Amino acid sequence: SSGQRQGDRRHQADLKKGFIDEDWGSAHILPFCLKRTSGGACIFLDEKGACSIYEARPTQCRTYPFWPENMGSREAYLAEEQHCDAVTPT
Repeated sequence: SSGQRQGDRRHQADLKKGFIDEDWGSAHILPFCLKRTSGGACIFLDEKGACSIYEARPTQCRTYPFWPENMGSREAYLAEEQHCDAVTPT
């Protein structure tokens, strides 16, 4: 129904305000990213540094570190090693 669709759109807008930042001046392909703490960490990391929404994490997180800007060169990919345990030099 149209009432359900309007409710879904309001819910999505609320989620965007609470958890998404827009940065149209960034070098990333999409101008949206998850909000970060003042220290730069994802707002969904718990006190141990683990993802608190892992099972429901967004595509941005599911595809990291295999983003185009990280895959452009071996150097760019390996530079992510300090941020991501999935990056392993070969």
